[in-house]
This record gives sequence, structure tokens and C-alpha cells, in this order.
Amino acid sequence: MKRVLKGFMSFSIGHPHFLANNPSTLYAGLIFENKTSFKMQYNDAFIWYWNESLLNIGSDLAYISATPYLYANGNLTPFCSVGDPINDAQIEKFDNNTPWVMYVNPKVGNRICNSVSRCIKIPINWWTSSYTSLNQNVTFTAIMRLSEFYNEKLKHKIINWNFPAYWYNFPEVDFSLPKERAKVRFNASEPVDDFNDYIKSIRKKINLKLVDSNQMNYQIADRRRCIIDKNYYPFSPPEPAINYTGKPGCLGDNRDVMYSISNYTQLSNDNIIIIHGVNHNLLNITRYFSIDVNFLFNEILSGSYGISSKLIPSLKYYSYAISSNCTQIPFMCITFTESLLNKYFKLGARYYGDSNKTAGPDKHITPEVIDTFVLKI
Repeated sequence: MKRVLKGFMSFSIGHPHFLANNPSTLYAGLIFENKTSFKMQYNDAFIWYWNESLLNIGSDLAYISATPYLYANGNLTPFCSVGDPINDAQIEKFDNNTPWVMYVNPKVGNRICNSVSRCIKIPINWWTSSYTSLNQNVTFTAIMRLSEFYNEKLKHKIINWNFPAYWYNFPEVDFSLPKERAKVRFNASEPVDDFNDYIKSIRKKINLKLVDSNQMNYQIADRRRCIIDKNYYPFSPPEPAINYTGKPGCLGDNRDVMYSISNYTQLSNDNIIIIHGVNHNLLNITRYFSIDVNFLFNEILSGSYGISSKLIPSLKYYSYAISSNCTQIPFMCITFTESLLNKYFKLGARYYGDSNKTAGPDKHITPEVIDTFVLKI
């Protein structure tokens, strides 16, 4: 192992490339030798250590995430964002001095994390689909996001946080591709007109009574209004029918993400909800997307459960279900426990990074379709 550089993941410098302009979010960027991006090899790893106060998600702030970026085909592209255990369930609860590791070669990630009691692994996906050679050096940068502060005093304190960071190279690790090769990708302009035919085939396969169907809707935020209008509800508007007063503000909205959300719905023992979607990763429109189940508890929409694109099979279209019993469902399924039945929730989809633009996914993304079936007639 060779330590190449020593630096910081610094909230003082903010977002190193100004791709995001969300006033509710604090950004930390990496900095080594006064540089915010540098060349990365397949056997390199970037590590930083959280050595400040631990934050309480839900009372101090709403969201924590970390995102690596690579310059793919001449453009800065986000790869595989990971979020906190409340919102995305991808980052486990972490302690002080927990190492956060960004890596490409899974053998490097395993080697680092096997040597410590707790480690947050952030793989950088799609290397082999964007670069023809493992020997190729790739320009890399990374950020952390801390979004929507409830504790303003803490927000002003965090601006001065600088986590110690290190850049390592592991020349002795087996220099080979992981067993799971990069996914086959379609042309971005390929039509998705047969999406409706796919949904019809799944409905026929399920062979249950369809009682409701709707498409998720894009949510576009006016960031200026987020600052000056305290009664602006772009993502979580009031819902008088369920006695919800709404949540103003832009939450974790960023320029490198497009959002779509569903209407409020409920799941009972007698229903099954199935989400149908287009695998936009394969269409070369996004680098990563995720769908969260957001429950309405005590006037707060809390994200939990959900799936990400890395869990979706390498197929043009996909379906997954939400049910109280997944034993008879022939594809991906999330099981709701008894305590979550008949609770109001929204499904929220986030689409990250177009491969042909410096920020934001393609505007022609097809939002997911949500079907509700009756299990017992």
C-alpha cells in the first residue's frame, strides 16, 4: 500500500465545481495540495474520517449523502450517490472516526474495510463502461451533502469542518475486473414506446384485478422561491384529505438530480402495489437512480425502504412490488410489516446525472407507473 496524498474533505471550500446551488444544503469538497480534482487509477482509494460531532438526522438536519464524480467522455458525471440510514438505508449508522471509502476495485474496498470495525463503502460504478482500459487514469472529485438544517447554530459551525482525508494506491492488489461486468447499454435515443406493452404483459402475468393506476409526476422547484417564500411547497404540499399541513422548502433538491413523486397511497393486507419503470441506466440517460418509500408520520415524510438502480436486473424495463406478503411475487418485492399497513406514503424517484451533460439527467425520462391490485375479491 502506498499513501499518495494527504488532504481534507472540506466544508470550507464547498462544492468544488458549482454544479449545485441549493441554499438549504452545505457541500464539502475534497482538496489535496490546493486541488479539488485529480487523476485516479483503478487500484486507488479515497478515504476521509468523520472526526466532528455526530449529527442527528431528523432533529439537526434532514439528509446526509456522499457522491463521487468522474469526468466521463469529457463531462463531469456523478456516480452512485449513497445516503443516510433514515432516507436511503445505504449508509449504516456511523461513529466518530469512521472511515468513508470511495473506491473502484472491490478488492481494494474489501481490503480497507476488513481492517476496521466500521466502514462506509462507496463504490464508483460504471468505470468499465466509460473507460476502455483499467490502466487509464481518470479525473475524479467528490462531495458530501448535508441538507435542510433544523439547527441553524450547527449549520454555521459545520462551515468550518475539515475532515482529514488520504489518497491511497494498492499496487499489490490483483489488478483485474470484478466478476460482475458492466451492464449492456442501449442507445439514449432508443424509443420506449413498447413500455405500455411491457406493463400490459406484467398485468396479465399477475392475473389479479387492477383497481388503480397512475404515473409519477415530475416536481420542478423554483429555487428563488425556496429562499423568499415560506409558503412554497414544491415537493410536499398540504393534503387536506389526510389532514397533512405540508412541508415548505426545497428539501434536498440539487441541479444534478431530477425528481418524480407519486400521489399519497396506502397498502392493506388485501392489496399489492407494483411499480413499473424504464431502466434509464441501460438507456444511457442516467448514471444512477433510486426510488424511496416515504411514510407520513407525525407530519413528517420519512424516507425508508426503496431500491436503487444497482439492484435492478440488466433489463430494459423492470417491475417491483410492495406487499405484506412477497412469497408469491415473481420479481423484486418490498415487504411491509403489520405496523406500516394502512399508513399514508408517497413513492419518490430520483434520477442522477446525464452522461452527456455536466449536470442533470435527460428531460425525457419516463416516470414510473404505479399499479394497485386487489389480492382478495
